[in-house]
Parts: sequence; structure tokens; C-alpha cells
Amino acid sequence: MRFQHRTLSFPLSPFLYTVAMSTAKLLERVPLEEYLNGEKDSPIKHEYVHGHIYAMAGASDAHNRIVMNLSGQLYQTAERAGCQNYASDMKVRVNDYVYYYPDFIVVCAADEGDYTKENPCLIVEVLSRTTRATDLREKREAYLAMPTLRSYLLIDSERRSVTSYERGPEGWLERQFDNHGEVAFGCLSTSLSLDDIYRNLDLP
Repeated sequence: MRFQHRTLSFPLSPFLYTVAMSTAKLLERVPLEEYLNGEKDSPIKHEYVHGHIYAMAGASDAHNRIVMNLSGQLYQTAERAGCQNYASDMKVRVNDYVYYYPDFIVVCAADEGDYTKENPCLIVEVLSRTTRATDLREKREAYLAMPTLRSYLLIDSERRSVTSYERGPEGWLERQFDNHGEVAFGCLSTSLSLDDIYRNLDLP
């Protein structure tokens, strides 16, 4: 099955299920195996939430630059630590019913899936107007329940602001960085400044 035939039958916005849940036209439920098989050949990325699939839209220039900054500056650090970085195109299995495409992930444990990773230790989502609500609510709740996750970072693409969730002995610690600061990238045992994260971007 080619999912684009279904999803292109009506106008889509990114992360439709949270942006306009009250008015969104939900697709019929799709079996998980059908979604996973169809996604391998689909030219459009889709996320899977409790049997429904949702097409993802393109990202802004600032969004892409932030992801590339992370990829470039953390590549060698991850390699030395025996970890792998993935940007945007790698699915994460959150649980049996939910599969997302985070903007950036780090995997340090054994995780052999070619198209899907199950054991990320760090997940980054880059916030935009259309994804902010989802990333701050549904996705945060889902990601923080993953047993292997040690860090969840929310990086704003419209201003210099990062929210960090770090897993500690007593649970998750939330920290906010605005304009300046050093943000820890947990399982890589390193940090980046906001200048590093927003390199070559002129944001308020």
C-alpha cells in the first residue's frame, strides 16, 4: 500500500492530530505492519498514532540549520562514544501504538533496526508554530515514558530558547535556557552553548 494516496486526498498540515484535532479529518485505522511496510517506499514521511497516520510537512530554513548544527557539532563526539546520531529521517518506536520522526536522536545502545530505532538515549524536537503544541504535550509525555531516554530537548526555531528535560535519580529535571547557557547532551557526556546551537542564525 502507498500511503500518499490516502493522505493526499485532503489538505494536510504537519502534526494534524494536535494542531486541529477538533476539525481534522482522521483517516481509517491502518494496521501497524501495513504502516511500517508502506513507509519504506513512501516519498512522504508519516507518523503513526494509535492506528492513524499523519503526513509531515517540510521545515523552515531556521529549523534545518539548527538540526544541521547539532549534526555537525556532535558527530565526532558521538563517534568517540560509540553512539550514532540520526537527523529527521529515522523513525522512533515510542511504544506499540506510536511511531514518531524526531528532528534529531542519539542512540548508544544496541539498536539494529534499519528504518526504526527503539532505544534512543536523547531526542531533540525543534519547535515551530505548527508543531509547538504537539512537542510540548503529547510528544513530551510519550518520550519521557521511554525507559532508555535520558534527555529530551526542545529547541525553539523562532527565538533563542531551549527547554531541557534530564532524567535523574528522582525523576525528570526541567531546565530553561534563554539567549545564553550551556545545554547538556546527556548520554554523550558533552554540552553545547546556545551560540553553538544557533550558529549562523540571527534570532531574537
